[in-house]
Amino acid sequence: MAFLARASICQKLASRRIMSAAFIDYFIPESSADVTGVDVKHARIGITVVFVIIFWAFLGGLLAIATGLYGSSIAMFLGIVVVGSAPFVLRSTGNLSLTGHLVLGPVFAVLLWTIYEGGGLYSSSTVWLPVLPLLASLFQGNRTARVWLAIVVFSFLGILGATLAGVPFPEISSQREADIQFGLGLVGVGVTSFVLLQLKDNIQSWLAGTLRQKEAETRAVLETAPDGILTVHIGGEILNANPAAGCIFERDPQQIIGRNIAELVTSLDAGALSRIVEGQTFGDTLEHCGQRESTGEFPLEIAFGRHEDRLVLVFRDITERKVVNEQLRSARDAAIEASQAKSEFLARMSHELRTPLNAVIGYSEMIQEDIGLMQEDEVDNVAAVTGFLPDVERIRSAGKHLLALVSDILELSKVEAGQMDVYIEEFDVVELVQDIENTLAPLAIKSGDTFRVQTAEGLGTMRSDATKVRQILYNLLSNAFKFTKDGEVSLRVFAPATTPRAIHFEIKDTGVGMSSEEIGRVFEAFAQADSSTTRQYGGTGLGLTITRHFCALLGGSIDVESTPGNGSLFRIRLAADMRPAPATPAVLPAEV
Repeated sequence: MAFLARASICQKLASRRIMSAAFIDYFIPESSADVTGVDVKHARIGITVVFVIIFWAFLGGLLAIATGLYGSSIAMFLGIVVVGSAPFVLRSTGNLSLTGHLVLGPVFAVLLWTIYEGGGLYSSSTVWLPVLPLLASLFQGNRTARVWLAIVVFSFLGILGATLAGVPFPEISSQREADIQFGLGLVGVGVTSFVLLQLKDNIQSWLAGTLRQKEAETRAVLETAPDGILTVHIGGEILNANPAAGCIFERDPQQIIGRNIAELVTSLDAGALSRIVEGQTFGDTLEHCGQRESTGEFPLEIAFGRHEDRLVLVFRDITERKVVNEQLRSARDAAIEASQAKSEFLARMSHELRTPLNAVIGYSEMIQEDIGLMQEDEVDNVAAVTGFLPDVERIRSAGKHLLALVSDILELSKVEAGQMDVYIEEFDVVELVQDIENTLAPLAIKSGDTFRVQTAEGLGTMRSDATKVRQILYNLLSNAFKFTKDGEVSLRVFAPATTPRAIHFEIKDTGVGMSSEEIGRVFEAFAQADSSTTRQYGGTGLGLTITRHFCALLGGSIDVESTPGNGSLFRIRLAADMRPAPATPAVLPAEV
């Protein structure tokens, strides 16, 4: 039973302690930016001390009423009101220094009044004056505490001087009551001073524990960090090294301490250290040369930091990275050379690949013409060769398809090899568009599409490569007719006022359209919307790739918008004048 009673008492004390802590925390600002918690600790102590002062002031006020010192009691109760507002000011402003002014100022004023009314030097309020510097150190720091110490000393001297000079103070009605007040004052000062010192000691103990914890965390980071970390005096002496630094330099960390940094990092001599300190290159990662006994020099990547007269070096061995980067660079160069060699080979093989194909196509067309003439002249036994006409047509059609494929590949290879020339000439934009319209009109009829062409007024002429402009429009329009059946294809040409040196072409169709994924690869070589596109519509997948390259060659760009089932819109912007801008003539100084 006794055990249960003690447990109940401990539980009640703990619950009261929690309630009092919650009450004090109510006045702590929620938006405190102090991440260390020191200001919060100071604020809690300050609020606690405020309530201790209010408690003793309330007792003193009651005692003053009992002894007939009504002026002192009024002063104490007014002081309680002002001091009691300090926690609310702290909660609303978060300013501990302002809160200290609301405590120290009224307390000092009340003490001076009660000292005067209590008889001067021997008043019970005199013993409270030394508490003021302690309160100042709590709320406003040591510097302000020294100022308050000086104020208290001068106040004592002033009271002593007034007493010695015979300044008349109000007389004490009863020595016994004065002794009670003095004794109560001594008890109050003792308790308040003990509370202040105990609370400040708690802060110091908490700070010491926090510092030990931070040191342990820092030590754990240093010992487990994969990067080497050195602390170096700005004169070059190594003051500390973590285990990773020892591994990188193949030395015991204790053997590194005391050496000059130039022995381990040959590029960090005294001049380099001074340049780093003067240049304030802290946080930047720089490459330096390290020294190992087994392998000699090796590359290091070092980041520098500074604390007072010490430099902190965080570094890592980048030998493997260097090797990998060199291998990647060599592989990239080899791939570029191989690609260029392929492109140059195909570009140079243009004549050799096209000549036999042209011969096959030419001979097949000649055979078709000869059979046609034999049929017109009703030559004997013409029926024996007429049966070969479908086969000859298939040969001619396959040859043309293969020639178009080879031509596309060769054009793309020329572009990639940088051998595609641009022939700048001046031509009328409307005439070129009309020529394209006439050329593609049969294709529109074959697809059952309506072909609309709209050209803005005042387009004038372009100075560009007419052949490539024509091929850009032909590729895009032929694609539009290929993927649109019984729909509409339109070509719009205009020159916006916002870009006067550019001609814009918009090609819109109501065909099958493309998804966002298909748009992402539509300009890639040998790529079409999906695999079924090649089977259903044919083609090599190079037309749009060549078109994109031609747009770039002509100082322009191409982009596309499309929705599956709703057709596509291609926008092309080409430079209206490909001639180089005339150089601005230099202004020569006038002759004197």
